[in-house]
Formats: sequence, structure tokens, C-alpha cells
Amino acid sequence: MKSSLRRVLALLVAVMPLAGQSQNRLNQGWSAERSKEFWHEDQGSMMMPLDWFLKLRTKDGSKPFSSDLERFGFIPDPDKNQLPIGFAVHNDKATGRSWIGLTCSACHTGRIRYRDRAMIIEGAPSLLDFDSFFASVVDAMDRYTPGPDEARQFADLKGKLRSRLNFNKTSIYGGYGRVDAFGQIFNDIAVVVLKNGDSAARPPDSPASYPLLWDIAQHKRVQWNGSAPNLGVGGDGSMMRNIGEVIGVFGQVTIPDKFSGMPKFQSSAALPQLRMLESWISELHSPQWPGAFPPLRGAMVSRGEIIYRSECQRCHALLADTRNVPNPLPTSLISINEVQTDRKLLDNFNKFTTNSRQLQGHLTLLNPRRIWTTFQPTDSVALITAYITAGVLNGEDPKGTHRVRDALALFWEGTPDMYAYKARPLNGVWATAPYLHNGSVPNLEELLKEPKERAAAFCLGTAEFNPAIVGYPALSDPSRSCGAQFKLDTSLPGNRNIGHNYGTRLSLKDKHALVEFVKSL
Repeated sequence: MKSSLRRVLALLVAVMPLAGQSQNRLNQGWSAERSKEFWHEDQGSMMMPLDWFLKLRTKDGSKPFSSDLERFGFIPDPDKNQLPIGFAVHNDKATGRSWIGLTCSACHTGRIRYRDRAMIIEGAPSLLDFDSFFASVVDAMDRYTPGPDEARQFADLKGKLRSRLNFNKTSIYGGYGRVDAFGQIFNDIAVVVLKNGDSAARPPDSPASYPLLWDIAQHKRVQWNGSAPNLGVGGDGSMMRNIGEVIGVFGQVTIPDKFSGMPKFQSSAALPQLRMLESWISELHSPQWPGAFPPLRGAMVSRGEIIYRSECQRCHALLADTRNVPNPLPTSLISINEVQTDRKLLDNFNKFTTNSRQLQGHLTLLNPRRIWTTFQPTDSVALITAYITAGVLNGEDPKGTHRVRDALALFWEGTPDMYAYKARPLNGVWATAPYLHNGSVPNLEELLKEPKERAAAFCLGTAEFNPAIVGYPALSDPSRSCGAQFKLDTSLPGNRNIGHNYGTRLSLKDKHALVEFVKSL
């Protein structure tokens, strides 16, 4: 962690207790120091100046907004920093100010509550409610009055954030542990970066669970739909993916009204830090079943392995050593026609188009098998986003040390099926509930039921993890309120818990054995 960031965080000391629970990290190959760096490493997110953020108050005015972030699912920093895990400070040369923003640990650091313990799991999906957090930030800005010297700048920023909040309104709410990242990134590209106006936005109505990170650097393709080629640690593919993620969490990109030749775009994305984060993640191990949970039953684990090899291994490969995984890791893209889970994420990704504006007529560059293809007046936002992230990367590294190698890799691979979901090895999957790409199944016991028998609703937010069912409890009465928690209604498009029928016809005894084996991975 940079010394300047250390100094800033050191000034933000405040105790944020965890309701009497002890909080500890699991052993996943990272030192305690590496975890601390990951929790707060700057990646170029610029939500607002740090001093403004620290002056915001809660709705009743009784305390600083920054002291009340756990209610959104942020994890208090065990070192007692006022900024919880997932916040980073970006020192911006253009404005000469320190900005607050999010870093990847906000969405990819899990915490499981069990009895008197709270276990931090590096790289696991968090239960962050990003949409509620952002809406509350904008509301808190309405209650703050800056000094006269900053009034205009504050009003301008508040207007931009309010606009982003409005053009991302949706009827399918993500809640804790989910967000429509593709939808919000694509809206930012179409509305803000290309300046097409708010009418260019589409409702981000396909929320997905935050993906887990261990072994991700060893995948050939990443994202739930396998849409992003990885191309190695620090390769162009992984960097473009990470630049897109920065754009989704308040990163800034500028595209000239006119440009020629290879794209070279200015951005706040901190590219050296993004490469460093990727290298750290390549060293992260999946978590082992914790000693705090009931011990595994050896005979059931052995029986479950036989069932797994019959029912699951075709899509979800077994790894011989989860501490030394192969590169590339064996993964599969399973057609939506086979897996039959909710397809809304795939439809939104493939069908979102917008006015390409200043990109029109430029070579798209990203398909080595169609190198002379140019952007049309209206074109795919997914393709436009990839082009813009490549332009940001090219702005830092115009010589493109990986370009030839990566282009050849893409040429030989060809274009994969973009109407498919990725299946990966299931090591550590016990720590990633709820399940399926959209988080529509609360536990493994439910996942092994026929889709029509699965829970119609469940609560997320502060529920205690249940090791027996490996996840969170379902609602026996779907009409029951979840109180302050988020109620996930699986009857809504984007939230549906259909498909993934594998293992659903096993006997109850075999299902229990299969779950026991999956716990051991």
C-alpha cells in the first residue's frame, strides 16, 4: 500500500464493532499484510473528494455517514480504520485532491456469520448492497451545504451522481450480494462517456452475484457469460476487464470528439495498480471448510465424490491440488439451451445497442478474424465498451507488448457462444452462497431440488450462514416480510431460479452425500 494512502487511512481511526462477534481471516495463501493492501488499494475510482465524503451525515444527522456503512454490507476493517474494506483513496493530479472511491475488495471480500464468529473470506462474493449505498450517498449530498468556494463544484458533482442514479433506475432490484454490473457499466458508456444523453440508458434489470476471485487469473475467459478473454496475468484481456470494472465504480474516461489511428484514451484507471491486484489474485487460494463449522463426515464425503464424478464433473472439473492449480484452469461454457437458467443477463448483454457517435467508422480492432470491421452508426455497447477499455490500455502502453501474442490467441480460439454461462471448478464454492449466476438459490440443499420445488423467496443481508445446508435459509412462506433485510423474489424476470437440473433426481441420501463432498472441495 502506498505510503500516502497509509497516512490518509491512519487519520481515519474509529472503532466499528461487529455486534460482539469475533472476526478473523481464513488461510488462503495471503499474508495479513497482503490482505490489508488488497482491501484498500487504489484502482482509480473517483466517487467524490474525500473531505466531502467525510462531512456527509446520516439522515437523522446524528453521526457521520461514513460511520454507518455496515448497514449496506460493507465489512468493517479489522484494523479499525473508519473506512471499511472496499474503500480506497485516489490522489488525482488534475484536481490536486484526494478522492474516495471503491476498489475490487468491496464486492469480492466475503464475510460469513456463524454463531459468535464472523469469518472474512478473501475473493468471496460480498453481501454488499451497492445500489442502496449509492442512493444513500446522493441523498446525503442533498443534506450537506458546502462553503461558498466549493458550492459550484459540489453542485456539479451532485448533479452528475444524481443523473447516474436516475438513469440506472430499475424494477428488478439487486439487493445484498448482487448488482447488474454489465447494465450499469454499459449505461455509463452510452450516456456519460459517449454523451448520448440519459435516454440512451437501459434498465439494469439483470442483477448477478459478485463472482468469486480465487483461481480467476488462471481462467481462459472470465465473467458469468465468459465474455472476456483473460489472456494471462497482466495481459490485455484481464486489464481491459479491470478497466471496465473501474468505469462501473465511478472511474472516469475521456474520448476526444475526433481522433485517428489507434485509440488512446485518458482515464483515471490506475493501470499499474490494476496489474498488481491481478498478480495478487493469482496467488489466492480457495478457502477450506473452517474448523468453526461441524466437521465433515468422511464416509459421506467418499460416497459424495462418486456421485459428483457422475453428476457434476462434466461441467465442474475436479482439481488435484487447489493450492497449485493448472493454467489455464479447466472451465466450460454451457449453452443456455442446456443449463436453462435465467437468460435475462445474456439477452441484455447481447442486445444493448447505442449511437456509436465519434467511434463510427473506426476499426473495431477486437476480432482478429474480422479485422476490417468498422463501428456502425448504432452498434453493440458490449463491443464499444471493449474498444474503449482497449483505448485506455493503449494510452498507457502504445507499443502493446502483449498485443501480438493476445491477437494470435484470440484468432485461434475464435468467438465463443455468447448465449452461455461459464462453469468452473467448485473448490471453495461453499463460501459463495447464494447460488447460480443471479444468486437466486439460497443454499445447496435448494439447488438440488427440482426447480418448481425451490424456494420462491428468501432473505439476504444479516442472515446467519447455515453449514448444514451450505447457505442461507429459505422462506417457507414467501409472503413473509424480511424486515430490514432484502427479500429476493424468484418469480421476477432476472431473478428466476429455474434450470440447472443436475442432481435433482438423486435420492435424499445421495443428495446429502453430494453436499458433504462439495463442502470438502
